[in-house]
Amino acid sequence: MAAVIRRIKPEWSTEESFVELIDRGREIQREVVYTRYPLKVAGEWITPMKYYTPEKARRIIDNAKFAVNMTKQYLKRLTAT
Repeated sequence: MAAVIRRIKPEWSTEESFVELIDRGREIQREVVYTRYPLKVAGEWITPMKYYTPEKARRIIDNAKFAVNMTKQYLKRLTAT
């Protein structure tokens, strides 16, 4: 998404909300693997059930909601021009 926006609307890439959208999106992207497979941490295999705390899960959900809402706003701006 970042690459597409930078190509279509490069001026958006310096907006604080766009930078935050990309940062939060990167955090979410990392979780795709962590939610499915065990992680090896300090020589011990940690299952997703052990890895995720309620606080960590809430942060990911909040990031996802932010990403969806900001993407909708950017799409509206894109189609309005």
